[in-house]
Amino acid sequence: MTSDGTSEDLKYNALFSNPRTASHLLTRLLNLPNQPAVHRHPDDGYIFMRPTLMRLKRWLGGKPVSCWTVHDQKSIQYAFQRSHDDLARWRCVAQANGKGAYLKFHCVDLVEPISETRWLHGVESAQGMQPWTVSTARNSYDGCNSSFRSEGNETCFPDSILKSWNPTFLIRHPALVLPSLVRADLDVGNDFLLSAESDAETQGYRTAWEDAKKWQVTFHWQRQLLEWYLAHLSDEEKHTGEEHVSYPIVLDADDIQSPSAHELLEKYTRAVGLDPNVVEFQWSAAPKREVEEMNIYEKRLLDTISASTGIVPGKTANGLVLEDEKIKWMTEFGKDLGAKLGVWVDEAMEDYERMREVRLKV
Repeated sequence: MTSDGTSEDLKYNALFSNPRTASHLLTRLLNLPNQPAVHRHPDDGYIFMRPTLMRLKRWLGGKPVSCWTVHDQKSIQYAFQRSHDDLARWRCVAQANGKGAYLKFHCVDLVEPISETRWLHGVESAQGMQPWTVSTARNSYDGCNSSFRSEGNETCFPDSILKSWNPTFLIRHPALVLPSLVRADLDVGNDFLLSAESDAETQGYRTAWEDAKKWQVTFHWQRQLLEWYLAHLSDEEKHTGEEHVSYPIVLDADDIQSPSAHELLEKYTRAVGLDPNVVEFQWSAAPKREVEEMNIYEKRLLDTISASTGIVPGKTANGLVLEDEKIKWMTEFGKDLGAKLGVWVDEAMEDYERMREVRLKV
């Protein structure tokens, strides 16, 4: 560390997560506002939410690109580019201030739509279409001006951008992630349905929601990106600040809520260039005014962390019996949606277990 508390070797860390994987808890534990080596982003990341929100508003989630209008294709491609340019400018400011970074990205937000279409709907569904790789020419950093994307890179980034970030993956058991996501969506969606002006509008929303779930509930995007990093980082690029720890790093949300969480996070922070002495396990609940200023979706997604003053017990998969949970979902969500949720969880388990095999341990 230098005299002003910044790292001599600046670390630019990317936390790749899925929705509802306890990323807000992790960043709260890391105490990012007080990490001396970090140039704090107002939202701790999510810079690529723009194209995702645009797709959801236009009911394009999970639909093949061939079904989008030309206007939609151009608009969302531009939204990816704008998001990249915002990220590049933000990182340049961090570098100018002599700081590193710790930013969150949902993997689904980074998925390149042509690659996504091929995986969800088959190779033929995107025949003749070229991948949408963001251009780095206007706002490059660290010499990342190559547009090359290798096989297996399903993101909108060229390889050079992916390699310029030190990757951490935050995972959580699908039987915790997916029901939580469905609950949040239903809570927010009910407000829309109550304001719907016709049966057609109501049915359109429900159909779009089902399509989007094909895109959102899979753990494929997260695992695929992890596998890409495992295969493409050199020995030097895998090096961290902690002996016997290498990039990409995988954290399981259960472990950061376990009795050994203090020891695990001390090991992790040393590896990624953060200060372990800044990590905290107790804090004040979010001020009422701050919560009131959130939009309805933020308020719903952040309700637990906003009200908490520390780790909330009972939020792990410890003791979870999947078949028992499936019965509970049928009661909670109804027979049809409960059954679909069970299928989604089953399909996500292989990817989750593979990522969990290589997670960081004490």
